Amino acid sequence: MRDILARLSFGYSTVCPSPLGAVCKGEFMTCLRLRMAICLALVLAASPALAAQNWPRSCDWRDPVSCFGTFHDGRALVPTGSVESLDKAPVYGYIDYDGQMAIAPRFEKAAPFANGLAQVKLDGKWGYIDTSGAFVISPHYDSANSFNAAGVAVVEEGEEFSLIDRTGAVVKRFPLGARYLEPGNQSELSLTPIEVPVVPKVWNAASETVLTLPDKTMRVEPAPSVEGGLFVLIRDSRYRGQWGLLDADGAWIVAPETLHTRYLPKTDGEAFALKRDDGWQLVDRQGQALTQPVFRTISLVAPGIWYVRQQDRTKLLLGNDGNTLVSLGKRPRQINRDELPTYFQIDEGVVIINAAGEVVTKTFADFDSGRVKGDYLWIYDKESQPVEPFSPDGTAVLDDETTARLEDYYVTPLPATAANEATLPLAELRPKDVNAAPAILSREARS
Repeated sequence: MRDILARLSFGYSTVCPSPLGAVCKGEFMTCLRLRMAICLALVLAASPALAAQNWPRSCDWRDPVSCFGTFHDGRALVPTGSVESLDKAPVYGYIDYDGQMAIAPRFEKAAPFANGLAQVKLDGKWGYIDTSGAFVISPHYDSANSFNAAGVAVVEEGEEFSLIDRTGAVVKRFPLGARYLEPGNQSELSLTPIEVPVVPKVWNAASETVLTLPDKTMRVEPAPSVEGGLFVLIRDSRYRGQWGLLDADGAWIVAPETLHTRYLPKTDGEAFALKRDDGWQLVDRQGQALTQPVFRTISLVAPGIWYVRQQDRTKLLLGNDGNTLVSLGKRPRQINRDELPTYFQIDEGVVIINAAGEVVTKTFADFDSGRVKGDYLWIYDKESQPVEPFSPDGTAVLDDETTARLEDYYVTPLPATAANEATLPLAELRPKDVNAAPAILSREARS
């Protein structure tokens, strides 16, 4: 760089406007903070010009060439702009070793020359010019990078990267999702590093086979409620895709173009919960809407049963047809949520979803809460006293006579385990009458 500056017989860290059209260090000191005391007379044929937009923010004054490009192929990139438009984007041109504007400023963006060509942006598109400023490759790319030592460059059209030669002919098209970050010394290299997407593989340990996934697969997730099912995200743009459902053999159960969703779905194999911009909705296997997208949240409780929260925070249980099975109100409490049976405590009782997927609703006049003790759901009254147990399928354990007799006792349910379930009583009974004898509630519902 010292040799270049010596040949120019001047040094500068930027170009500054002058009323006479000169570029001087001595003026606009509060703005420029220049460290060099040499002036360069650069009077352009057009309007007065200066290098770079908004001086204080655009240049590093510790670097003598921060507002310019260094010389490559006899040309250095320089940003220019009119005195009246300091805060607007500059227009780029190139100067020669004598400090003359060799390529007139007209480009929105530009890069240094590399191997005889430079990429420049004009009218929103990128192309390549030679050292005379003539276009060798017309501007029609969305982005363009330097030519390397082998005479090829990476360009972008739409969302796809391609490798072109110096005439603009395509040497190689890269798959959707490829990514290129130009190395700082790309012009010196003969190789071009490109990251290309790789389709993931699914290994079946039981059969010791690998499932072949569709091309453009970006991501794979299990579908827990579908035996052997896999949710697969298929790329349809550079970084995004749509989800579909595959079976264990790699055939589509429901294709991505049917579901039209970029968010991981939920399914029981028949209905699908899909996240839309304004909420969740249920659709069938053909992608037909079963509900409008009005749900804030949705989860699968059991095959054919969905737990949803509406925009007004009311919770519902829905069937696979989208119809309401039970309204749970605004503050239900789910008990034993990780497996069936599961229970929802509501204001007036409990809703039981048993292992068969049946919905059983139990209401009580003096209801306070439901609590799981062993395999049984005990109903507690407003005095926090247990009054009646229910089996996992939602049927009453006690007959009416036994239930009535429990009113004479303080009931303490006993938590059963797998080891003592067959022998341990359901509850210890302490009589309210101090003269009566204690008792137990056996599993045969006899006290």
